[in-house]
This record gives sequence, structure tokens and C-alpha cells, in this order.
Amino acid sequence: MTEQRAGLVTVAHALRADQEAFGAQSETHAAQLSEFITQARLSTAEMGDRAVKGGEALRELIAEAAEQFRELAESAKAERDEFGQSTLHSMEAVSQAAAEERRKLEEQTRASIQGLGQAAEETRKAAEAHAVTAREQVDQLSEAAFSAGQKANQVFEQRLAEARDLIERSAQMVEQAGAATARKLEEGGRRPRHPGRAGRHDGRHRSPRHPTARRRPRPGRGSASGRGRQYRGPAGTGPPDLRRDPGHRRGLPGPCPPQLRNAQRRRAPDGHGGRAPAAWRRPSPPRCASASPPRRAPAAAASRSPSRKLSSPISRKTRTTTPWSSPSRSSPNRPLGVRARPNPCRSPSYRPAAACA
Repeated sequence: MTEQRAGLVTVAHALRADQEAFGAQSETHAAQLSEFITQARLSTAEMGDRAVKGGEALRELIAEAAEQFRELAESAKAERDEFGQSTLHSMEAVSQAAAEERRKLEEQTRASIQGLGQAAEETRKAAEAHAVTAREQVDQLSEAAFSAGQKANQVFEQRLAEARDLIERSAQMVEQAGAATARKLEEGGRRPRHPGRAGRHDGRHRSPRHPTARRRPRPGRGSASGRGRQYRGPAGTGPPDLRRDPGHRRGLPGPCPPQLRNAQRRRAPDGHGGRAPAAWRRPSPPRCASASPPRRAPAAAASRSPSRKLSSPISRKTRTTTPWSSPSRSSPNRPLGVRARPNPCRSPSYRPAAACA
């Protein structure tokens, strides 16, 4: 229990450290994400400010061009008025001017009018060219603003995808940590609670129902009693070695088998009371045909006996319930390790008709 508690404490500390590391990473990722969002907002605001400034500059250029065109028209009108007035004054002053001078004057007037028309046409074309260039600049600025907005959206989506990837990785790390924790807990639960006590019997566990035997009788190999009393256990197991028991050599009671512990106290049907289970005994021929029918164990005895975990390598599936081998029928003077021959007439598989036949 101490080792398991230490292991659980270690696992708890490891989980706490992993949780703190994960919290630090999540806070770092959240800070990075907020910084990315702030930068994107700042870049968007800056691009909007630039677009507003460009529109204002274009509006100022258009206003300046309109003012220049208005000034040019006013100057042309003023010059035309002045020329008309000078012409009237000259016609009034020189009433008798020569036709050539008048023609020259008319030609000069026409030339000046043509020049003014050409200048007006050129100014109109220049104004149209300025308007086209201004429109192109506006289109370029709008396209630049649109591309900047798209780029900002792409950057924001990329940062959002990176944040989602980080969140998914964090969730995967949390799932992996939970799976590792569950696996560690399962491994810790599968470990035996008393690893050094299973299958070990020392001199402290004594059987009060078996007296001390100074010498164990060794039946002969060829005798019937030897064949009937020889050890018949499960495959891969052997009889208990009493030579390893120091108490048996000193004349003290030997260790009690794990399936016989507390059998007399709780009256459980899983102990064999000094006799071998039915799976360990060799069947012998029936003695009589008029034997009593097999006795059945009452259900109350099975219900009264609680299921307790024994520290023996024998599992519950390999235990054999023998209702005829109660502690009251066991021989108290039989040495430990010597098993009596069972009565086949009291076996659950006994059939009187077949025995008589």
C-alpha cells in the first residue's frame, strides 16, 4: 500500500506538473493570439487611415484643378471683354482706317480667337487628362485598399487557423495525458496489493485442526494405500514439501494451506477439511450398493459464507466445493500432508445403480 500510495502521489505530482505546463502553454498561446489580433486590427485601422488620407488628397487635387480652370475661364472672359472694348475704342478712334489694317486686325482677331479656342480645347483636354489620372489614382488607391483588406483578412484567417491548430494540439495533449493517466492508474490497480505474501507460508500461520506429526508416513509405491494416498493435484503443481518447513522438523504444527484458513470459523464449503478435493483424488470402486444418496450442501451455508480474497495462488475457479468434507468429519489425528481415501458413495457423481452393476 505504501508503494502504491507513493506511486499515486508521484502520478498526482506528474499530472499537476503537466497541468501547470499545459496552463502556461495555453496562457502563452492566448497571449500570442491576442497579440496577433491586435496587430491585425492595427494594420486594418492604418490601411483605413491611409485610404481616407488618399481620398482627401485626391479631393484636394480635384478642387485645385477646378479652381485653376475657373480662373482660366475668367481670365479668358476678361481678355475677351478687354479686346472687345479695345476694338470698339480703336474703331471709334480710327473711323477711317485702311481696309488692310482692318483685315490685319480682323486676322489678328481671328488668330487670337483661334488661339484662345485652341487654348481652351487644350485646357479642356488637360482637365480631362487630369480627371482621368485622378480617377485612375482613385481606382488604384481603392484596389490597393481592397488588396490590403484581403491581405489583412488572409493574415487574420491564417492566425486564426494557427490558433485553432494550437488549441487542437492542446486538446490532443490533454487527451494523451488523460489516456496515460488512466493507463497508469489501471496498471497500478492491476498490481498485487501484497506482492511478497502470495504463495508464502511461514511458521506463524498454524492450523489448529491438525496436530503435530513428528514423522510423516511414506506409503510404498506399489501398495494400494500408496496409490490411493498419492498426491493428485492440478497439472503443473506438486504436493506440499514438508522438508522446507522448519516447524515440522521441530515437531511444531505445520503451515495451514490457504484454502483451509478460517474454514472452521466461517463454515465455508470451499475448504476440504484435511481431505483432498474431488479433482485431486483418484476414484476408487464402490463399496456398497445400498449407500445413502448424495447429500447436497444447503444454500444457506453458501449464502452465509462471504467471498473473501485469499492470498494463495489458487483462484476461485479452481476451488472445489465438497459438501461431504466438513471440518467435523476430518480426522484430527491425521498428520499434515496425509490425505484419506474418500468414500465414493458420498460423491456427488455417485450413482447407486451403476455402482451395483
